[in-house]
Amino acid sequence: PNSYICKISADEGKCDLLIVMGTSLSVGPVNQIPNTVPPSTPRLLMNMEKVCIDESKKMNLNAPLFFFDHPDNKTDVFMGGPVDDSVKVLAEKVGWLEELLALQNEMS
Repeated sequence: PNSYICKISADEGKCDLLIVMGTSLSVGPVNQIPNTVPPSTPRLLMNMEKVCIDESKKMNLNAPLFFFDHPDNKTDVFMGGPVDDSVKVLAEKVGWLEELLALQNEMS
């Protein structure tokens, strides 16, 4: 984990958007990644359910805390549903759907 920590530390200030996909965020040290970005960095969770949303419900005390439904939230966004579907929706919104579908065809 020392090399992992060094790499994460080197990248944490460079992140413009953090996308977290399909996870319970219960296993460390990877579950710490959402905590390493600056507080102003948007964090998008694509998952079947919201995770790490309430301090009293956190299974792992080191897990990140998301504020999806907090009235002052300006950075945390939740896209519920299968990750594959959410990725396609996001790709379509940013104009990358054709490229994504072409990559999927190449890989299958």
